[in-house]
Amino acid sequence: MNIFFLLLKILSGYAIVLIIFGILSSILSFYICYRIKNNATFIFLSYLSITSLFTLYKFPMNGIMWTLFNTDYLNINIYECKIGMFVQFTSLEASAWILVLISVEQYLCVKVQHWRTIHFKPKRAYITVSCLVLFFIALNFNIFFTFGFEVDYPIEVVKNSTEFNMTQNVTIQYVKRILCYGDRRFPWTSWMIDIGPLHLTFYSLAPFAILGLANLLLITHLYTTRKPHSGQSAQNDKKKNKQDQMTKTIIYMTLLFIGITLPNATTTFFFNKLIITDYGSFLIRLFDMFSFSYHGLNFIVFYISNNRFRSEFKKLFSSAK
Repeated sequence: MNIFFLLLKILSGYAIVLIIFGILSSILSFYICYRIKNNATFIFLSYLSITSLFTLYKFPMNGIMWTLFNTDYLNINIYECKIGMFVQFTSLEASAWILVLISVEQYLCVKVQHWRTIHFKPKRAYITVSCLVLFFIALNFNIFFTFGFEVDYPIEVVKNSTEFNMTQNVTIQYVKRILCYGDRRFPWTSWMIDIGPLHLTFYSLAPFAILGLANLLLITHLYTTRKPHSGQSAQNDKKKNKQDQMTKTIIYMTLLFIGITLPNATTTFFFNKLIITDYGSFLIRLFDMFSFSYHGLNFIVFYISNNRFRSEFKKLFSSAK
């Protein structure tokens, strides 16, 4: 067996575990964050948990179906394609920008006095994040009218040579085939391939830039205010400790997002060169799975780095006993 095909099977096994764990943990994260709905950050995290849940639907499943069952899940049905691509693009882009929103809002919280008590109450947090999600729904709504179509697909057919005719006859036959996205054989669909870099910009490059700046400011603030001011009350100390802990949670989430999704963003630029080799195809699948791991592992980051989330999780299960 080809070593790369064996590695792809292992990746498919990992993808199955990731999908199951990611779905269950995202639902649990949403419920826990929703219970803490008086805090803007946890409101955003509840939305992030839901969008992360939908990111695990299309592309990871296609890798499993293709490797283990030799089924092209992307092009299996026109309507499934439209729904799947819409859900995949929208959820990935919304997840990235909700993380941007979380980072920027947290910086404003630590820098602007009474930010959440006066300027940004929970109601405004709900409105802001809902508008953000609606923007990406509207941006990708064209997928329902463009992606997913049936074409007469050209296939080369080589006729066997005979005893008297040693040349091979090559003819073109056309078969009906469902395409989920563009194919260079059909020039009118090329824009669907070229839209990939645009999605990459919305999902990776633009968020990377803003997240990098926002988290640099958060880190600077965290380490320049480590020593408490003289005369600071115990209540203010407690408030600052909570802010610092949430700041650290956001920094960890951002570092994880950039570290895991950046390799996948890089391979996208070299996709055409990589896809023609076994090694390149494996790298594409490997980094693709890494990028989806972020959306499946948020629960672990929340639990390890945030006392309030961990406390609410323990309350949930202790009350169920």
